[in-house]
Amino acid sequence: MPIQNVGTLLENLVVTEAARALLEVCRDQAAPFEFLNAFAMPPRSRWVPHSQNAGFDDAVLDKVRDIGDPALPDGAAYPFLLRANLRADRMQGPNAALLVLGAWGGTGCSCRMWLNDVRDGHYDDAIPQLQQIHTVAASTYGANSIAVDRLDVRVSDTTYPDSIADLSGALKDWDGVARAGARLGFLDPMRYRIDGRNGAETSSEDHRRWLAQLAFEGHTVAVQFTGHNNHASLEGELCALHEDALAEGYLTSRCFKRQHYAVFFSSRCALPEQAEKMAADLEVRVRRAWNSWCQAFTSLSDTGLKVYRNGKAIR
Repeated sequence: MPIQNVGTLLENLVVTEAARALLEVCRDQAAPFEFLNAFAMPPRSRWVPHSQNAGFDDAVLDKVRDIGDPALPDGAAYPFLLRANLRADRMQGPNAALLVLGAWGGTGCSCRMWLNDVRDGHYDDAIPQLQQIHTVAASTYGANSIAVDRLDVRVSDTTYPDSIADLSGALKDWDGVARAGARLGFLDPMRYRIDGRNGAETSSEDHRRWLAQLAFEGHTVAVQFTGHNNHASLEGELCALHEDALAEGYLTSRCFKRQHYAVFFSSRCALPEQAEKMAADLEVRVRRAWNSWCQAFTSLSDTGLKVYRNGKAIR
C-alpha cells in the first residue's frame, strides 16, 4: 500500500523523472524501454496514513486531484500522472509501474516490464493485478495512451532475491528479440541493510546481484529506496549503496534524502561520460520536480533536499 509520507512522494518523483529521461533515449534510438521492479505492489492500493506526511497529506492529494490544466506546474509530469490516478480512484494510490506506464504512453516506444511481488504478502496476492496492469493503465490514462501491442509485461511471484533468476530469463528472452535502448530498475523494499536483511528488505549482497543483472551496454539507471530513523546507520548505508554501484560498474550515483527517507540511484553506460551525463541530468530533473511540487502544492518553509553525489553529501 502506498504510505502517505515524504518517502513515497520522493521515490515517485525520482522514478517518474528517471523513466522520462530514459524514454527520451529509447525514442531517439527507436529502441525498447525496459522497467524492472521488485517489491512492486499492486498497480493501485489503498493509501496508508502516516504522521510524516508534510507535503503529501490528504489536503495536498485533494488539491492535486482538483487542479486544472492551466494551474499545473510547467513540465509537471508526476502531478499530471498522480492527478489521473486520483481522479480514477481517490482512495487508492498508484505503484511505480503504473506511473511509468503513464510516462511511457504516447512516446511511440515499445515497453517491457518485469514486475515482482509475492502471492501471500503484505498486499495479499498482488500477482493477478500486476498481470492486468495494462487494463488499469488504459482506464486511468485513456485507452489510446496505452498501446498494448507495444507492451510486454512479465510478472514473477518468486520471493526476492531469488526472483533475480527469473529476471535473468526475461532479459535473455527480450535480448533475443531486440536490444533495449535503456533499462530502469527499481527496488522498493522497506529498507536497505548492509547485511542481515529481514523479510521485505535488501542488502549489499543482493543489491550487487541485482545491479549485475541489470547491466548491459546501453543506459541503465538503478533506483533504490531506503529509510529509517537511525541517522548514523542510514548515512553508512547510503555510502554502502554507492560502493555497491561502483563494484558493479556503475561509476556515478546520486541520492536524495528528506527527513529519514532516501532515494538512491546509480547510472551505468558503456561510455562512462554518458553515465555521468545521465546522472547530472537526473539530478537537475529531480531537484526541479521536487521544488515545483513544493511550490505548487505545499506551504513547506524548507523545501531543500540533502543531495549526495557519488557517495558524498553536497548539502
